[in-house]
Amino acid sequence: MSPVISAEVVAGTLILAVLLGLTFIFVRRRLLASGAPLMLCALQPHGRTQFRLGLLRFSGSTLEWFSLVGPSMRPARSWERPRLELDAPRGPMEVVAGLPDALTVRCHYDTSEDSRTGGSRNRATDRAPEPEPDGVEPGPLGAGEPGDRATDTFELALAPAAYTAMRSWLESSPPGFNVNVA
Repeated sequence: MSPVISAEVVAGTLILAVLLGLTFIFVRRRLLASGAPLMLCALQPHGRTQFRLGLLRFSGSTLEWFSLVGPSMRPARSWERPRLELDAPRGPMEVVAGLPDALTVRCHYDTSEDSRTGGSRNRATDRAPEPEPDGVEPGPLGAGEPGDRATDTFELALAPAAYTAMRSWLESSPPGFNVNVA
């Protein structure tokens, strides 16, 4: 083969690979949304210094966080609404890539077995956690505020509108609960 044909084959292969990658990202994002609000968010587990960019989804009574890239259709982290508490939002200490005007909010997730919902699991997810890129498990248990409850503490970086949506979702009544509002 001549060098020109070889270069064309390599260029065509690279263009095809990029198009397949973009198609996969588009289809994955569409499937993850599946009728639920989906927004760009960065997660910083307790003890970490960098934020990890991902997608946040409100799904019924759970808040789910997905890694931005990767083949997994399952959430990397999941938190139940009644067991999640948010601190006041603040500006980020550092610029978060992909979220230039983000607000950061410290979150506390009740991991104790005698939590308000009476759940029998004490993990933030219903499955074994996926290892982080450097091999450290996300958010150690008992890493939150001192007290009688075990908490998983982490920070989320969100756009201001996304923070407002998350705060409203958290403070609203979960589906199926009868709440008398005056």
